[in-house]
Amino acid sequence: MVKDSISSIFLLCVGVIYLVLSTSYQAGSMANPQSGFLPRIIGLIIVCFSLFLLISSLRRPDKKEKLNSLWKGLDKKTSISALMALGSIIVYLLIIEKVGFSIASAALVWFLGWMMGGSKQVLNIILGIVSSALAYWLFWVLMRVPIPLGSLWGG
Repeated sequence: MVKDSISSIFLLCVGVIYLVLSTSYQAGSMANPQSGFLPRIIGLIIVCFSLFLLISSLRRPDKKEKLNSLWKGLDKKTSISALMALGSIIVYLLIIEKVGFSIASAALVWFLGWMMGGSKQVLNIILGIVSSALAYWLFWVLMRVPIPLGSLWGG
């Protein structure tokens, strides 16, 4: 109960801050979405799910848990994996302007799949390419949101 309550309150705060910051962009409409449309939807989803988690954690019978039990499952391997995932996202943000959205996104998805234990590299590569192409189509083609094409390729 304590873990879920603390997690849901943290996520609720993150969602509210994200939602408030997204109001600085124009949302548009379903027929004509603008740059603030998707961030508002994501913020609402975070707020709704965190409220659901908070309510369900408060309804459960009280278990005697201590706050330090949050860290029990954290071992060296988990910590390294989390730092590698964070590092790969930072590298992604640093290279996206240079190599472009499609290549950087496909590489990120492939790396995260490999890191999570995906031993079938062909499947990881296909997943990276398909998810990158889908995101490209969704943002660039469908919603007309400008994405970095990469300065290496003249974009």
